[in-house]
Amino acid sequence: MNFTEKYGFNNFCRAPLQWSQSEENAMRRLQPEGFNDTYWELNNILGNPRAVYRIWEHYSGTTVTFPQKLYSREYMLDYIRESIGKKKPSEIAHALGITDRRARQIIKQIRQEEKRGI
Repeated sequence: MNFTEKYGFNNFCRAPLQWSQSEENAMRRLQPEGFNDTYWELNNILGNPRAVYRIWEHYSGTTVTFPQKLYSREYMLDYIRESIGKKKPSEIAHALGITDRRARQIIKQIRQEEKRGI
């Protein structure tokens, strides 16, 4: 299985959010200009008051922190394994949001593991 099949990038699409009739009625009453600062900012980033409503519905009252790293270690290793020999370490680093040095370290680690047969 290759990288894109494993992580489903070939099947990625932005399906529209499905709403019940009561939610549709609530959506008609949404006034983004009246949102709390946090939700107003999310609306500006996402550009979709309906998505902000769903976030509010699911997470209101919850403190959410986002990790600095977007991708998991497993994902990064798989991506780098697939990219060795196809892309420069600097291109890999840029795609993953890591430093060139870190990309080269991981490449070196992968190559050492392959030598040892791990």
